[in-house]
Amino acid sequence: HEYVRGGCCGDAAAALSTVTRLRKLLSLSGGPPIDECISAGLVPVFIHLLGGAGAVVFEAAWCLTNIVSGTTDHAKAVVDAGAIPPLLNLVQTSPSVETREQAVWCLSNVAGDCASLRDMLLGCGALPSVLSMIEEMATTSQMGPLRNATWCLSNLVRNKPAPALEHVERALPTLAKLLSLDDSELMMDTMWALSHVAEAGGDAADGVVSVGCLPRLVHHLEHAPPSVQVPALRALANLLTGSDGATGAVLEAGFLRVVGKFLCSERSRTRKEACWALSNIAAGTAAQIDQLMATPLLPEVIGLMGRDEFEVKKECLWTVANICHAYSSHPGPHTAYRVGALVQAGLLEPLVRMLDANDPKVIELAVDACGHLLGAGEELARGKGSNPFVTQFDTVGGVDKLEELQTHPNETVYNKTVKILDDFFVAEEAEDENLMPHQSGGGFLFGAAAAETPATPFVF
Repeated sequence: HEYVRGGCCGDAAAALSTVTRLRKLLSLSGGPPIDECISAGLVPVFIHLLGGAGAVVFEAAWCLTNIVSGTTDHAKAVVDAGAIPPLLNLVQTSPSVETREQAVWCLSNVAGDCASLRDMLLGCGALPSVLSMIEEMATTSQMGPLRNATWCLSNLVRNKPAPALEHVERALPTLAKLLSLDDSELMMDTMWALSHVAEAGGDAADGVVSVGCLPRLVHHLEHAPPSVQVPALRALANLLTGSDGATGAVLEAGFLRVVGKFLCSERSRTRKEACWALSNIAAGTAAQIDQLMATPLLPEVIGLMGRDEFEVKKECLWTVANICHAYSSHPGPHTAYRVGALVQAGLLEPLVRMLDANDPKVIELAVDACGHLLGAGEELARGKGSNPFVTQFDTVGGVDKLEELQTHPNETVYNKTVKILDDFFVAEEAEDENLMPHQSGGGFLFGAAAAETPATPFVF
């Protein structure tokens, strides 16, 4: 209460001294007295001081910034006390760049707290103010304030549910311009902002493509430091979950040429995201799947499925399962040859191991992939002999695993397992070695009739 009287009733020097002391208390790393300041009625004092002049305005804004960096209740206490209009006014009109930066920092903390507070800020017109500040600071090369304003912009498009499309569309041209600047901290926040937008999918993701962000995104994915590459990979992977047009644009920008090195990253999270991105391509159009098949990436994905951590293995499984599912959706020689290429690359053994997973959903996905793979083998053998994958599948223990799964408590897993065993392994027929396939040129040849095969085998 002494601080309240000093801040409100003292002269300018006393007010500055008091608020500075409070700011230092609120900046303590171990247990700042946020609750005590709120209980003592200091938040309205700080807001009142925002309308003043001189250094006390900066100090009051800093105090509020520290308070809203606490819990959601702390942030709401500042918002409910009426802090947003004067903070926005400072961003727009303060003659002090330092004060404007502190005000936008406070707004960024509020926006990043939760979607409801973010939407409240957007409804108060925060976005135009922040975009205007970004343009001004970029033009005058004031990097510190520019970084903070860009961080605020990133928080204004963050959290779920996504902000209204009108706000996203207004932010995208500025984000596209920021991609041309050479500053790693600025790029990191810009990439995260684009990642948040792309995650919303639909028109928002298409907007990222339409404003011309993709060439720079891929460039930074290839050449930037890891702090920028991680959000760049996330942004591009999110775009790959969008429309076929967005996926095609990402591929056209050169994503497949660059992503391979992230499969070898020391960070398992990065390997997982790279595999997730490839799984989204594998779920795309026939032409997009063929583009993926034409790269050396899938043998590496299959290798990771056999040796990596479970979360990475799961994304690898989704990648190959999507390619196998494409055969089931559009059965024919072309889609069967894709599956054959995966088998040649060593898919069977790691795929069978995934049947041991503890997660019923993962087991179900692996069982589906096994069924589609064996079905593709039937297509490849049509008119030429026995299914080339049946014996190989049995050799790596696939049949034994399926028989074990007949006792699985999950009914869906049980039913799908029984169907595969009934379709492909009910009767054991004598093998005729003359009818077994021979590998040639990376594809599959089946006896003398192979020359008549209408499709071209895949070679990674």
